[in-house]
Amino acid sequence: MKIAKMFLYVLLACIGFFAWHYLVTAQPLRFGANETPETQKVSVVIYGYLVTLAGVVLGSAYRELQARKERGETQIGSVPAFAKSVVLSIDFWTSLCGSPIVYALLWRSLDGGNVAGLTVIALQNGFCCTMVISNFLKRGPEQPTPKTP
Repeated sequence: MKIAKMFLYVLLACIGFFAWHYLVTAQPLRFGANETPETQKVSVVIYGYLVTLAGVVLGSAYRELQARKERGETQIGSVPAFAKSVVLSIDFWTSLCGSPIVYALLWRSLDGGNVAGLTVIALQNGFCCTMVISNFLKRGPEQPTPKTP
């Protein structure tokens, strides 16, 4: 039974990766029906995602520092213990799990651009990944507003 579960998890991870890869690499048409934009190399796509992951780590570390500051702490007692608390935090893992979605949306919204712009935007989106995913989850389906007489 454990082997079947493990196989299912690996299969789902592969399906998720291929769906993510499709969303990231598909390019829309530009300037009419016959012209397509210059495609980015896979290395640029991977670079952008790695920068997003760096933003996830920095954002989680920042939020951990803010929480410690609010508790009245003024110094970090042990850097390895701090790093461990960041990596084991729920904030880090929710950001990490949401980062492929955030990056795929970011990549689809970019129209051309250069590596410097991708670096800044990917870092920002990684830093705020928790908030972006939270907004997706809070929205839910659109509800009609009740009419008042």
